[in-house]
Amino acid sequence: MVADIPGVNPVDIEISHNKGILTIKGDRLIEEPVSEGKFSRKERRRGTFMRQLKVPELAEVDNISAISTHGVLTIKIPKAAPASPVRVAVETA
Repeated sequence: MVADIPGVNPVDIEISHNKGILTIKGDRLIEEPVSEGKFSRKERRRGTFMRQLKVPELAEVDNISAISTHGVLTIKIPKAAPASPVRVAVETA
């Protein structure tokens, strides 16, 4: 998964997994430039954000990794191997 998060410091990002839901939370803190003029339009938003995504059932949630590079957050969710059938021995009484 890839998300654009310009202006967000990686230490201000929290990624968690609970009951099949991956939650991405962050805080975009943009220092306002000292200026006497007024802005007619600002293209960058600031404040907190949160996104929640359903994780596939075959995801290996213990091995989720994330990296932030130049304002792009990349989250890797490895796919687990499908469970193999297990043979159960039948005992005689």
